[in-house]
Amino acid sequence: MSGYTRMTYSLAVILMETSMDINLFVPIVFTVLISNTVGFMFTRGLYDRAVRGKQMPVLQDFVPHPCRSILAEQIMSKDIVKLQRVEKLSNLFDLLNTSHHGFPVVNAAGNLIGLIPKNFIMTII
Repeated sequence: MSGYTRMTYSLAVILMETSMDINLFVPIVFTVLISNTVGFMFTRGLYDRAVRGKQMPVLQDFVPHPCRSILAEQIMSKDIVKLQRVEKLSNLFDLLNTSHHGFPVVNAAGNLIGLIPKNFIMTII
């Protein structure tokens, strides 16, 4: 189960509570660590497969080689269109007519507090 789901501490605790024997702690932890290591060598875990099966976007642990030399300023728009925390509906309609797909949200001090995609704005309206 540890090699398939990548459960570590929770599985060790469940097995300890089930067996009610403290003498099995070291063998259980050793077995969980070995099965996790073997599982990582051969396949993805259960939850990684489920997320990829639903085609949810996932950040990788590394930057792909072709993207290592790209700077954000090379692909970003020069004219930044931003939203305030509280915005008028007419301004939102104007934003929907732009070619941008996401908009930074700033507070009264001008500090970034989030990012809202265009499709979220369309859903809210």
